[in-house]
Amino acid sequence: MFDTVTYNATYGNGDSQMRIRLGVDGLLHTEKTIRRLTGSSTPMLQEYETWNQSRRDGYVRLEDFRLKPNNAVSTYMVDVQPEDPQDYRFSSFKVLYVPGLDGTRVSEHPIAEFRRDLAFEYLHCKTTGEPDGYRITHDFAGFKRDYLRLFLPLCDRRGAVTTLACVSRHLEVPAGSLQATPSD
Repeated sequence: MFDTVTYNATYGNGDSQMRIRLGVDGLLHTEKTIRRLTGSSTPMLQEYETWNQSRRDGYVRLEDFRLKPNNAVSTYMVDVQPEDPQDYRFSSFKVLYVPGLDGTRVSEHPIAEFRRDLAFEYLHCKTTGEPDGYRITHDFAGFKRDYLRLFLPLCDRRGAVTTLACVSRHLEVPAGSLQATPSD
């Protein structure tokens, strides 16, 4: 079985979020259940399996793994080399429903309430060197989402985590104030 940790927050303006740390086992359990029910693998499960098959000496090197473009999921990379997690930088940002973050730092994320949580989750994955999985629901000014997110750590030649590959899959189409159409 797998352990989960739930974090709920409601803010003074009525915004709210719930973050459930499923761990990689919990997230993969969900994705494998979908595969059994539909008869085909999910893009998130395919990315994990490719990452896992790329392991050498217990870790995956950055040069050995590339996220595959897929219109069914959001993908991006996070440079986690800076000491301060607020300085971690997004790249290769292909995220459905949230455009404009490519090249920005965590501290520049447009939803202020996410900054601390993203920094913590990225730092945790960097520090452990292990993949991780979350289910996140939120309502920020009417922008409502419910999605799964997978972190895959990528290392330099010495085994230090330098980058996280991130894959997210919406469980339903978001609603609300941000444009609910895929970004370019």
